[in-house]
Amino acid sequence: MEAQELVERLIAALRESGFPDEVDRLTLNLHKLLHGSQAERTEAAELIIGLCHVKAYGDLNISFNGEGRNPLLDHLAAIKRAVAKLSNNSFNGDGLGPRH
Repeated sequence: MEAQELVERLIAALRESGFPDEVDRLTLNLHKLLHGSQAERTEAAELIIGLCHVKAYGDLNISFNGEGRNPLLDHLAAIKRAVAKLSNNSFNGDGLGPRH
């Protein structure tokens, strides 16, 4: 799955679990990640990665279906990897940043 699809799945789970403020925050930052300026994209990537830490969204009571022992934590880890990969490609002109 790509970063957008992974984040959208988390947004749906947050919505279903009754966290409207988190839905708004994550939706705004996903939009910035996909469509913002270079600075906005970098900031959004860092924020999304930070929210996927076990002490952020991992501590919320989010109803999340999936396989494995802890599907939410697995999904958060997948988001971190996908967003980081997108961010790292930015310096190659393939992701978030300017082309060199």
